[in-house]
Amino acid sequence: MPNTTQNTQSTIHNQPIIEFNNIDLTLPDQRQLFKNLSLSFTHQTQGLIGRNGTGKSVFTQLIQNFSLACLTYDIKGNVNCHVDNIGFFQQKSNLSPPDKIKIDDSKNQTIADFLEITPVIDALNKIELGDADEALFQIINDQWTIKAEIETKLERAHLPADVDFLVQNLSGGQKTKLTILKLFNSNFEFLVLDEPSNHLDIKGKQWLLELIQQFKFGILLISHDRELLRAVDCIYQLTSNGIELFGGNYDFYFEQNQIQLNALNHQVNHIQKEIKLQNKNQQKQLEQAEQSQKTGIKNKHSRSHSKIAYDTKKESAQSTNRQRTKQTDLLNDDLKTKLDDAKQQISRYDTQALVLDQQNTNGKQVLFIEDLILPYVNKTVNLSLNNNEKLLISGENGSGKSTLLSLIYNSNKYEHIHCNKKVVTLDQHYSLLDQNLNALDNLSIWLTEHSHDNLRTLLANIGLRRDRVFLPCHALSGGEQLKLAWLCVSTQTDCLLLLDEPDNHLDIESKILLQNCLKEYNSCFILVSHDEEFVNAVGITKIINL
Repeated sequence: MPNTTQNTQSTIHNQPIIEFNNIDLTLPDQRQLFKNLSLSFTHQTQGLIGRNGTGKSVFTQLIQNFSLACLTYDIKGNVNCHVDNIGFFQQKSNLSPPDKIKIDDSKNQTIADFLEITPVIDALNKIELGDADEALFQIINDQWTIKAEIETKLERAHLPADVDFLVQNLSGGQKTKLTILKLFNSNFEFLVLDEPSNHLDIKGKQWLLELIQQFKFGILLISHDRELLRAVDCIYQLTSNGIELFGGNYDFYFEQNQIQLNALNHQVNHIQKEIKLQNKNQQKQLEQAEQSQKTGIKNKHSRSHSKIAYDTKKESAQSTNRQRTKQTDLLNDDLKTKLDDAKQQISRYDTQALVLDQQNTNGKQVLFIEDLILPYVNKTVNLSLNNNEKLLISGENGSGKSTLLSLIYNSNKYEHIHCNKKVVTLDQHYSLLDQNLNALDNLSIWLTEHSHDNLRTLLANIGLRRDRVFLPCHALSGGEQLKLAWLCVSTQTDCLLLLDEPDNHLDIESKILLQNCLKEYNSCFILVSHDEEFVNAVGITKIINL
């Protein structure tokens, strides 16, 4: 007998919550982002991925403003939301430090204030002191254990387990977790999470993963975090060609991508062989026609054939050759069109490569730190790093990782730090780039002895060509800024590279691009990252835990 309850739950689970119908959207710069786009989100946990600039954040704006009336885009189509209470978590900018996310600017705001439970907490405190006012009981309703419940949840989030703790005393990562905690403890029927794991340490990401897995309603997870994407039921991938649905988590998506890529590469090889064969046959036919023409001329001179018969055969042969050439050209044009189409599809999977200059790889000591007291956290650091070592600094948010990198960068100011190399920093905000300067001017600052033509060649090698080299950096995508920043630092000779969460805002393709480059980097670097998969892929040889 069929389980009707289970079937009903499955039907409800797959009912659309948000529907996009025939969306055409053009950006102010006249670039068409979506064309005839239709899809729906359900009560499942759905992932949305894509390279930076493909329109992921626009999805959030469309859901928030589903009437579309207040949007500045040139847009057609409609968005239907079948629930009223949708919760949003957003990173306001992918290239600047996180804002204080919806945190009150006043210095007296407590965690209870932020979670909007202060009236209940105050009522409980008054009743505990003997106040029996009926209004207090109405405020509390059935929330008699709310303080203990919230403080337990705060503890699980590795936050101060005190509802009276001042929000202003929380770190940026802690404020992010507090915002996420409030989101999951509100009565939302659908959540849109835009890069929620940015700025979370490993424990914070594990806590977030548990919240996602325990949530009973639908989630749209916009993320480049492969660990989180393994917890989704399906993945939508946005590309310049549209959107594609993969009916599984990140591992399934990655496997299907590899299958598609292998099939496309096989198709390209087959088409190239076909074109080569057609050209070979055409050349053979031309040679045969030329030989026949020579034979005809010879027969004409020998008087064995009449002039009329010779001219008829000649015209017939020429007509046949023209027809064969036309057919071959048409076939080649068709094959070339298919080849271009296959190559364009392959470009979706292309992670390219970053410029990588070879460095000095002798085993000499580069950095030596002895009895350094880290400010704020009062920790003592002792450390040595050789020229061929790759060091990971691990630790929770607020443990002093970025502080230590800052001290190393300014090592000449501290007697406890000895560094015999130039120090270069690549952080998640690409601070080494002047956002108001274009790519060409930024690169010229780092490579002062290179000619204009040489700089243009280097930029072309990372995909910055023609007018894009003259765009201000803030107009470039995150992946393009990564490539430019890496080009600046990797061409510096004999330096110590400091990497402060450089993968934090990268899309998956750019993250893989950077991790592969760091794996091949043959000199020393110091890395701070909370992405375990990224860390495991870059060839770390040494770890210090703060």
